[in-house]
Amino acid sequence: MRAGIHLLMLFCGSILAQATATIDGNLERLRAIEIIEKRYNEWASDIPTYQRLVERECGSFPEGQLYAYFLPAMSYAHLAKATPSNSKAYLANSRMLIEQGIRVAELILEVDDLSDLENYRHHATTLSTALLAIALYEKAGGPVDDFGKEKNVLIAVLKHALWQSNGGPIQSYPSYSWNFDTVASLTALRLAKPKDKEILEYWGKHLKWIENYGTDESTGLPYSVRGFGYSNEPKPPRGCDLFFRISLIAYVDQTEAQRLFKISRKTLERTVGSLYGFAEYPAGVRGAQDNDSGPIIMDLGLSATGLAIGAARATGNSDVAQHLCRQFAMRDVLFKLANTASNSKLPGAWFWSQVGINDDYFTGFLFGDACLFYSITWEPL
Repeated sequence: MRAGIHLLMLFCGSILAQATATIDGNLERLRAIEIIEKRYNEWASDIPTYQRLVERECGSFPEGQLYAYFLPAMSYAHLAKATPSNSKAYLANSRMLIEQGIRVAELILEVDDLSDLENYRHHATTLSTALLAIALYEKAGGPVDDFGKEKNVLIAVLKHALWQSNGGPIQSYPSYSWNFDTVASLTALRLAKPKDKEILEYWGKHLKWIENYGTDESTGLPYSVRGFGYSNEPKPPRGCDLFFRISLIAYVDQTEAQRLFKISRKTLERTVGSLYGFAEYPAGVRGAQDNDSGPIIMDLGLSATGLAIGAARATGNSDVAQHLCRQFAMRDVLFKLANTASNSKLPGAWFWSQVGINDDYFTGFLFGDACLFYSITWEPL
């Protein structure tokens, strides 16, 4: 039964992809933004409702409740930059989401006030995401006094952690780490203090560390995990990591972002029938599907493909972004197809059985909309 649904999706996808070949991918991207933004505008005026949704629907994802606030806050910063005529409203929504994200960060860090934090507590994910959102908010025109105290503390504790690491990675959480979060921390610092010579020095040292110790020789791509006492065994490159990483790096280092996107395409770009996207793992790697990757369907990774839109836009690969976004035209038909079968029979059944498919969300689930909102709104700041 599951194989039959795979074939049916491939067949329908092939017909639809051929039919959408002449569709303007950027118009489809703008349509998706309009749909997702409309919901977020409603939630921004009713934060308690959004809080309940996040608590109920995002808790099973790593960083789910954290990203559910900070990623749309960053999306609104993009929109404020792209549409100055409406920047005041966009920045107001961004500020509201950042405030809620900070409350979540304080719970994770077990502090009453983020501005009282004295060290990074092995929480680079939490701190870097908060600083990224604040820095983008300011870059888009948000008042620097709104989160000034929090920003200064985040800069201080992350700088100290990176100084201690001397170019090596810092920890995502006390219990596990991805090397991505060191890059996110460095990007956030460069956005927040672009002329700080020490931060630029740490940036250069870490790129050198990745080159010497954190790169998979067979692909030239950075390992997803490498360099910690409890996880020295390198883990393979992963699409969700790489394309989110590239989107962040592109804010501050276009040369490195473009280099990384080029070799990521070489390794992960896929065409399956008439469907187009990106794999989660390099060919020959039998990596597990998890809540970071999302379902891997016919060798296409859900997270990798969605985040690749932002990475493509961020590196000037408009042809890739257009191709990916044209496929949004297939969304409604594929949703109807998915609704004809139980979640247990769908490709990626483990994921959909856990999350469910809700037509009210553009991607089918709340956390997916938060991630896609960030990716499709990416703007240079």
